[in-house]
Amino acid sequence: MFHLYYSIAIHPNKLIVASGQTAGHDRREGRSWKFNPPPDRTAPEADQWPHIRVWNSVSLHTLSVIGIGEFERSICCLSFSKADGGTLLCAVDEAPDHNISIWDWQKGERGQKITETKCSSDTVVAAEFHPLDRTCVVTCGKSHISFWTLDAGGTLYKRMGVFESRDKPKYVTCLAFTETGDVISGDSNGNVIIWGRGTNTISKLIKNVHEGSVFSVCVMKEGQIITGGGKDGRLKQYDAQFNDTGLETQVPEHLGSVRVVSEGRGSQLLVGTTKNCILIGSLEVGLSPTVLGHTDELWGLAVHPSLPQFLTAGHDRLVHLWDSMSHSVVWSKDIAVSSLNSFNTFVVTSSSNFLTIYMY
Repeated sequence: MFHLYYSIAIHPNKLIVASGQTAGHDRREGRSWKFNPPPDRTAPEADQWPHIRVWNSVSLHTLSVIGIGEFERSICCLSFSKADGGTLLCAVDEAPDHNISIWDWQKGERGQKITETKCSSDTVVAAEFHPLDRTCVVTCGKSHISFWTLDAGGTLYKRMGVFESRDKPKYVTCLAFTETGDVISGDSNGNVIIWGRGTNTISKLIKNVHEGSVFSVCVMKEGQIITGGGKDGRLKQYDAQFNDTGLETQVPEHLGSVRVVSEGRGSQLLVGTTKNCILIGSLEVGLSPTVLGHTDELWGLAVHPSLPQFLTAGHDRLVHLWDSMSHSVVWSKDIAVSSLNSFNTFVVTSSSNFLTIYMY
């Protein structure tokens, strides 16, 4: 059965993963998934209800299935607690009130919900546990950033971020944390804002970091801060005191704009783009693609008759030759027209070093 997953979170041990399954309104009966739970929540058909699945990323074994009958729509945000080694799991339901809930995910086979409350009537794009405080969660989205505290009785209290006289962004797009516990947010104005630990007020504002939205902020192990721009495609570095080091690089336009930045092994950067590419490298030596993908519907597939290779073609005008052993793209070609826009199949023939593609 095919399911669509909107959110994912990695446990502090880097082995366990939580993914959130989407579900919508049952139009046949005009009902909400949350208010019409399945008769038997352990039955196979109950998997159609939105839920969280916690699993081992090596064995792919499911460790826990959480929230069947508890969520109204898709789970748009997930985060494991960091300060206590990942015992808690935060989830945001993409319901009209974007309910936020905290779970003890290891309690029983289905986990135990500690608390739930309304998060925001506006879109929520991120929710993160504070890395130094298991009782603190930060959420952000359309025109807001919120700081949550989980008290000893299991109740969540919210404080809204105060922008004061500064221009409130249309979206607060991403979150990160410094080594000292300050919160860093990027927004649709291209600004980066630092919020003092334990406060809901701005301690520092860095304007015009990027042209357009700041889609990602990554704090490196050595303290440097890397920001990624969605429109200008640039990656910029700041030191731990938020001074611009002048070190930056740009993602080639044909690979898309920066969507997410993460620290890899050593000092390497991993960059995900809006065109389904993953780049690896550094600001000093540049970035190179390690994974390429399609960005539109894929309608063509042809397997090589003797080699462990296959071709794919899609409406994004790209033809990729894949190596099935290494799971990587050997080469990619833009054929200048939307592949198979009005066709249903294609045939590949090869002769010597030439490849011919026939589209029908």
